[in-house]
Amino acid sequence: MRKPLLLLAMLTLASPAAAIWETVPTGAACGPSSPFSADHVHGRVYYGTGCGFLWRDTDTGDWTAVEDPEADRRVRAIGWHPQHDQFLILGCADEDDHGWIEVTEDLGATSTVVYSPAGLGPPGRIERDPTDADRFYAISYPGGWTSSRVLTSADGGWTWETVAVDPDAPFRSLAVDMAGVVYVGGDYGVMRSADQGGTWESAQGDLPTGRVRCLAAVNPGAPGHVMAGVEVGLFETVDGGGHWDAIIMASTWSCYNISIHPDHPDIVAAHFSVGIGPADFVLLTRNGWQTWEYTHYYAIAIDWCSLGILAISAGDQRIYANNFDDIVTCDLFTTGAADPAPAPSSIVAAPNPFNPKTTIHFSLPADAPVQLRIHDLRGRCVRTLIDGAPYRAGRHQVLWDGLDDGGEALASGLYLCRLEAGGHREAVKITLLK
Repeated sequence: MRKPLLLLAMLTLASPAAAIWETVPTGAACGPSSPFSADHVHGRVYYGTGCGFLWRDTDTGDWTAVEDPEADRRVRAIGWHPQHDQFLILGCADEDDHGWIEVTEDLGATSTVVYSPAGLGPPGRIERDPTDADRFYAISYPGGWTSSRVLTSADGGWTWETVAVDPDAPFRSLAVDMAGVVYVGGDYGVMRSADQGGTWESAQGDLPTGRVRCLAAVNPGAPGHVMAGVEVGLFETVDGGGHWDAIIMASTWSCYNISIHPDHPDIVAAHFSVGIGPADFVLLTRNGWQTWEYTHYYAIAIDWCSLGILAISAGDQRIYANNFDDIVTCDLFTTGAADPAPAPSSIVAAPNPFNPKTTIHFSLPADAPVQLRIHDLRGRCVRTLIDGAPYRAGRHQVLWDGLDDGGEALASGLYLCRLEAGGHREAVKITLLK
């Protein structure tokens, strides 16, 4: 990660640098309304609009519009069922922000309103429980005088109940981990429920305070492994929210969206908005967020967060996003990483995994005192490699022999190497194998 000042370099990129992002014609009658939903089981991508929704066959590349420009029906969230080919759950709202939920069994040719209580705001996200194909969760944003809610369905989306209400702050994000634990985030922080919304507890841990813009569970992955986008960057927890580690942290980088590849959880795309301009960009990692690449998505926004919609599709191995009213897409494995745009990470360990030694490489944009420490997954510092010594600008390397501060060999497992220098912090995951 670079210092925030280096973000100015990104703002000088000319728009032709985004050539690998292609605008795709869809035949849509209305503008964007909801996030993409990538269905890797049936090979489709879904996209809500201001009067219905679109879906794309990732085998043929063809788009089908299911829209009625005369209808007051904005599709704000879309959920799909892995065992039913044409079944969708649609979270909808009208122009007054009254929300409801529909289901369709024929990809939108016909649909049925199944949940429309008084005071329900626009549904914002729909997520499925990985442990139960028929268990879904949804969040609604406050609309007018309405409260924000967390909803759940135990029968594949046909009936819903409210399991949490917040009258003061909106639920902005939703994720369900591999143990079926549901996480919601908003202006208040992160909460979690291990009993399908029956009871809730804080999962804020040491995550910086501020709006939680997005959540994403690392599925497939270990229970309790969740990523969070906040107003100062991108963080992860591997213990269900007890402790959070910074992946990308900068005072001017707000992370609005995260998409994780459904088959390869080490591949992650993240959308950031920069508090200078404003401007939006997308970063990609293919190695478990040890290094990140700038994907050439770049936009000077007419308002904060022009992108707001992002998904990785395993069906055609592409990233989907929107740029104002257009859908744009790029090849997941052709992002032009050799372009001289600034990389957000300046710390790498090699080899990784390692046994018995690894070399930690880091770079500094300016002279600064440096702290370099190894932490276990409980957050405890087990080895201090550099303790506040002054370093000159440039590249440096430090050898770690897998021992703790007492000279004892550490057990096999995952460790975090944390760098603090010149007012910024970052971390890289290191695996010790024996």
